[in-house]
Amino acid sequence: MKKIKKAKILSLLLAAALIFALLPSAAFAASGDGYIDLTDSTTASGTGWTYSGNVFTVTGDVTITGTTTTNRVVVQSDADVSITFNNASIDMSTLVSNEYCAFDMTGAKVKLTLLGANALASGNNKAGLQVPSDASLTITAASSTDSLVVVGGENSAGIGGGKDGSGGIITINGGTIMVQGGSRGAGIGAGLSGMSGGTIAINGGAVTATGGGYGAGIGGGDVGHNGGTITISGGTVEAIGGYGGAAIGGGGFGAGGVTTISGGTVDAKGGHQGAGIGGGNHGIGGIIAISGGTVEAAGGNYGAGIGGGEGGRGSNITINGGTVAATGGGWGAGIGGGEHGSGGTISISAGTITAQGGEKGAGIGGGSNGDGEDTTISGGTVAAQGGVQGAGIGGGALRAGGTVIISGGMVEATRGASSNKSDIGPGYDGTDGTVTITGGSVNCTSATDKILPQPTNGNGADIYLNTLTVGSPVLKNAAIAAGSIDGVNCSATSNAAGGVYGIKDVGTGAAGKVYFYLPVATAQKVALTANGSIYAATYTRTVYGSTETLVLATGGNNGGGSGGSGGSSGGGNDGSKPVVPPSTQLPKTGDGAGAAWLLCAAGIALAFALGKKRQGAR
Repeated sequence: MKKIKKAKILSLLLAAALIFALLPSAAFAASGDGYIDLTDSTTASGTGWTYSGNVFTVTGDVTITGTTTTNRVVVQSDADVSITFNNASIDMSTLVSNEYCAFDMTGAKVKLTLLGANALASGNNKAGLQVPSDASLTITAASSTDSLVVVGGENSAGIGGGKDGSGGIITINGGTIMVQGGSRGAGIGAGLSGMSGGTIAINGGAVTATGGGYGAGIGGGDVGHNGGTITISGGTVEAIGGYGGAAIGGGGFGAGGVTTISGGTVDAKGGHQGAGIGGGNHGIGGIIAISGGTVEAAGGNYGAGIGGGEGGRGSNITINGGTVAATGGGWGAGIGGGEHGSGGTISISAGTITAQGGEKGAGIGGGSNGDGEDTTISGGTVAAQGGVQGAGIGGGALRAGGTVIISGGMVEATRGASSNKSDIGPGYDGTDGTVTITGGSVNCTSATDKILPQPTNGNGADIYLNTLTVGSPVLKNAAIAAGSIDGVNCSATSNAAGGVYGIKDVGTGAAGKVYFYLPVATAQKVALTANGSIYAATYTRTVYGSTETLVLATGGNNGGGSGGSGGSSGGGNDGSKPVVPPSTQLPKTGDGAGAAWLLCAAGIALAFALGKKRQGAR
């Protein structure tokens, strides 16, 4: 797959060069003030540039056009310039010395605007577009069809650092950008042994970035420290890790760095042993925060979808929005650790999340032979499926479930096949951790041993599954706006000490049910508000769990309480007698409104009597 992808990018580069080569020379003017024709090797200088020894040195704002396999561009160090590529192509990869950079902006600040089809390729140890740690590049485009194809030399990034070089500040705001890192270099980020991928921001455009062997698609190169700081807020991003590299994050032996995704569409495919988003092989996931956008992340074999590479802990993962689908490679968790990696600290508070563990990995938690560590879910819609022998949420095969706390959201967990353990808790032959549920609808789909060990409510009491069908006929896919349990109002935020059950983001789902975990009790009422109506039942809760149907109440909101996602408030009738709808309630006597109402009623009665009289006269 990666050979095909690299061949595709190289063919694009060659095609661009061929197009420019076939253009008549008259199509380009000679170089002049503010204008560089790459085919012109005779003009010595113009406003914003000079030329000597096959090098155009840029000192001011210029437009660059033409195609060359002999001339290259260097932006003067400390320059702050705007450059437009107008069908420009520079290919240094075929020179005998093979160690020239097509476009080197070391120490400079460049705003690059794309017009038409543009291409850059460098020789060994040089990035295709060299943006080292002391440089800053911003790419924009006149339209979405304006493009740039970049190929890095061996040991170097496509855009970013050369050999031993970290990436600089790289911002992409538009255009179609296709980047291929050289062997051991990132697509966008660091070269071989570069300490960091730099500071990379993608705000728009269509970006495809592929790492060379042991390089990340976006982030670190081989033997680097981390992927740097990567922010994606818009655009369409496809990132593909080289062998041993994450798609977004660390290269070989590198941590994920800091990755923030707040928007856009992201497709991240880790290389063998690398995470989709997170660490390269033997690299931890780093700090990963997702708050928006559509994200698909798949780990290579042994890597997590989101989290650690092979042998890497998930580290620190926060999801509070967006639509996220994470799939672990063989032996990696969907979200959490790679093979032999624990889940790390995982927090989910909002969004729609689907997590599929690879073989022996948890859906959310540890990879194969990895503990679940610390997982907290307080909101969102979460579906977690363990791989073979892995828990849905908790430990990978042979490892403990860690600490799982659920206080809100709609959670569905399923252990993998051949697991003798739990949907939530340890993986196959793993030891128990702790499971605390203070809110949320928690549906564990296996027939037995759904949660291990026995879950508690955070206040010292064991709790048991209550499967509650809402309505008869069943009310499907409805949000729970408010509720109460034994007269104690539910809330968006649970409070174990006060007995307040959390209902943030809880709904009835396609089955029209909610799955609450509650302590045993005798004849206690549960009431829930959905679609503006109250559904309630009084029943006894046992250690064997309970299955009840909440029916439409004849009264008010039955102590509906403060809302979940709907934010409704409580108060109202106790359900023992009918409530007169507000539109038909009689006003209090003696006030102005009452007098007006009585006058109105008298007028209606008079009109009715006159009508009947006329009708009788006919």
